[in-house]
Amino acid sequence: MGPTFRFLHAADLHLDRPFRGCARVDPAWVPLLRDASLDAMDRLIETAIRERVAFVILAGGICEGSAVCGLRPQVRFRAALERLSSEGIQTLLALGLGDPSEGWEAIEDWPKGVHIFDDAAIDRVVIERGGEVLARVFGMSYPTEASLSDLVESTRRESDPLGVAIVCHSHGLPPDPEGDSAPGVSLGDLVQSGVSYWALGSSMQPAVLHRDPWVVQPGSPQGRGFEEADLGPHGAYLVEVKAGRVGEVRLISLDGVRTVRLVLDIGGIADLDALHAAVITRVEQLRGENPGIALMLRVILTGCSSVRSEVTDRARLMHYQERLGAELSLMEPAIGLEQLVDMTQPVMDLGALRGRGDFSAAVLEQGEAMAADPEVAAAFLRAHGQPLPLPEIARWLDAPLGDEPSTAIQKATMLAIHELSSQGRED
Repeated sequence: MGPTFRFLHAADLHLDRPFRGCARVDPAWVPLLRDASLDAMDRLIETAIRERVAFVILAGGICEGSAVCGLRPQVRFRAALERLSSEGIQTLLALGLGDPSEGWEAIEDWPKGVHIFDDAAIDRVVIERGGEVLARVFGMSYPTEASLSDLVESTRRESDPLGVAIVCHSHGLPPDPEGDSAPGVSLGDLVQSGVSYWALGSSMQPAVLHRDPWVVQPGSPQGRGFEEADLGPHGAYLVEVKAGRVGEVRLISLDGVRTVRLVLDIGGIADLDALHAAVITRVEQLRGENPGIALMLRVILTGCSSVRSEVTDRARLMHYQERLGAELSLMEPAIGLEQLVDMTQPVMDLGALRGRGDFSAAVLEQGEAMAADPEVAAAFLRAHGQPLPLPEIARWLDAPLGDEPSTAIQKATMLAIHELSSQGRED
């Protein structure tokens, strides 16, 4: 029988990194957004203490570049590690390429129980409890392709069932162990090594890349914008080891502010009151799916209906945005409105358009043919997505809602025809 214990795996704290694309939010949200990464770190520490873990792994990304790792995040970081130390919880830290390499200006010494992995050689730490070996943890700081290969080879030689390897690197690792990867180390190399758990970093999104042996990237504890990688829950992985084997690996949410893109099709909606009711219904659904979390919304209107004439009027749209933001601000927990985005399409009689035989009809024919073949649609997007002279069309080709290529082409086609009609460009 082997040991039974827990550990926590986190990475990419990116302390004090600002939110992206949130310049338009209500000023009341500024303190919450400013401190979100630091508050997520505090929740990480509270989780480690509550779950009585044996150690915490931090796989790099404490800062996002040494130039932005100021005194405030350094002081808060050391205080967080001191809390772990006072509870007898060890911290194993592998520094990443964005972390300070010339020392930490505000940290003269590290608390007891903090181990920072070497950057010149493969390092190993033995974790014990009451004289029993719980795990042997391999790691290195500031990894390069060559040193990562050395780490994999070192773990393969050890072939340690209690082994855990830390590396603040996940780029180039495909989801399939047999797939292609960047030069150097593949996911297959990690799977075939001799350790039971690879603790990766350098990724915003949490993911389990392989099970038994485990290859895991926790992502950042706090999303910071509306890009795909920032959306949804963010946190750290709680790892349960039972009888010497990794059993359960569970994501623990740590984010205090969660960004959400609320996409609403206006089809069948006749006026602004009906639109407002539909938005509030979706907001209530989101609150149920994200209990106890402060949400920051970007509401994106798509589709076509008679209400489009109101949302394309900028003055009316801004007035409705103020109304919606005021109502959302009264909810508990807080819900913020980052912006309301009009991505609706004009209502068109496609049958009549096809029969006109003009340039718009030709655009429709080409667009429909392209959208019918996903590979052709994807190739067109890669070649011609940007730059384009009409931003209304370019935004669809950039597929900001995560559309499939064919869907993006269909939407861009409709907007192109609308632009041709509205600007009199039919010759």
